[in-house]
Amino acid sequence: MAPPRMALSLAAALLAAEARGLPRLVVDTERVVAPVRREVFGGNLEYITAPSPEARRLTEALPLLRFPGGDADADFLWDRETPSPCGRRGTDWPLAAELAARGGAALFLESNLPRGTPRGFAAWVADARSRGLRVPWVQVGNEVWGSWDRGFRSPAQYARDVRAHALALRALGPMPAFALPVGTAEEEPWNREALRLTADMVGALDYHFYPNHHERPRVRPEEVIAGAEAIAPLLARLRAMVREVAPARQGAIGVLIGEWDGAADPPPRSQAAALPAGVPYAQWSMANALFYGAALGEFLLGGVLGATFYEVQGYRFGALPGDRCMPSDGRVLRPKVLALELWLNHTGQHMVSTNMVDVPSYMVDGPTDWDGYAGPVPYVRAYASVSEDRQGLYLMVVQRGPRSVAPALEVELRGFDPEPVAREWAVAGASPWDTNENVGGPPEAVRVQEGEVRVPGRRFLYGLRPWSVTALELRRARPRRAP
Repeated sequence: MAPPRMALSLAAALLAAEARGLPRLVVDTERVVAPVRREVFGGNLEYITAPSPEARRLTEALPLLRFPGGDADADFLWDRETPSPCGRRGTDWPLAAELAARGGAALFLESNLPRGTPRGFAAWVADARSRGLRVPWVQVGNEVWGSWDRGFRSPAQYARDVRAHALALRALGPMPAFALPVGTAEEEPWNREALRLTADMVGALDYHFYPNHHERPRVRPEEVIAGAEAIAPLLARLRAMVREVAPARQGAIGVLIGEWDGAADPPPRSQAAALPAGVPYAQWSMANALFYGAALGEFLLGGVLGATFYEVQGYRFGALPGDRCMPSDGRVLRPKVLALELWLNHTGQHMVSTNMVDVPSYMVDGPTDWDGYAGPVPYVRAYASVSEDRQGLYLMVVQRGPRSVAPALEVELRGFDPEPVAREWAVAGASPWDTNENVGGPPEAVRVQEGEVRVPGRRFLYGLRPWSVTALELRRARPRRAP
């Protein structure tokens, strides 16, 4: 391990901060602002996922799995073998159940609305429970509000489907909570009517968050990175709808983010064999990792009940490339999953207050999609959490620009005297386009870099890596014993 990186003394820190106008982070460890709901670190597990060792390892690390994931619900029936066009086994129900059991994951199960039945879905939930698996969330269909979805329904018909499934599930005993899929602001009439008709049945709205769907070359990495800024307004809009449409249930209906990702610029799967060599794509690059680094913090602070990124494995959106019909290099981990793993591995149990001042920003025009963001984007975002015993402090710092905009961060800790050395894990790039694939470089060019940082006290300067997501773990100093 490299020697600890230096942090300046308090006097030098203050002088440097005044001279450079550096951003400042104040962490109040005694002010808890939200619980850390680990289900926010979940993912979509599609049945087309190849059961490779790499896909298995990632799946077993996730605390919440949405299965069969995305549009696959219209093809997948849990008690039948789904034919594969390439003759290779995908992630069928027995394998998905095995992976969930190994990792202790909770399940968010989607019913097959076009081909399945309420009784068949209830039998699936019963089978999951017989295997000792938790099924806290269920969903009837997928994006049923969209005319492209094979399960598309009017609000009235969808409400009847939900009640039929609830009746079948009631025979099992305690029911899982229903997630009501809702569309973007463009689908507001459908959303409101479906909520009005099902409010007594659902425990959460399920929103699919894709703030940037430009294709290359129109995609701009700074807009992809900025997508996380749209999360707080989105959650406010969804909760306002619940207050207005179902006021008696506003304390009982939360928000799930059943699918989410930051970009979509690679060409369709049909063109995968003809990808132009040497072209980096934002979706597979540090730009998306920087979006993930801030988005997960915003989900936690926003009180999201659970979130499942799209998706564990897939040619375009996967954290791992490929699928059962498309072999891939198992060494390739897309940077977004590295940012997710930092949150998975280096987060406490309680989010605590952070306040940032003097942070430089840039502007984006947006929106680039229904959920795109327009406005100022701070170059630095930081999130803090503490362990249950308050002995550990975890910082997640997202530097969304070059070193010149913010070379360092002045940190002030309140209510926490740190040990003199902190541990550090960073995912960083020389630019937002840095990637592990399609550019002829090593498959681990972007990776997690581990090190140590010297922390002289409650106030210190922390040197920022450009284009980075960094996790810091600080331990509380042991009180000195009286002589």
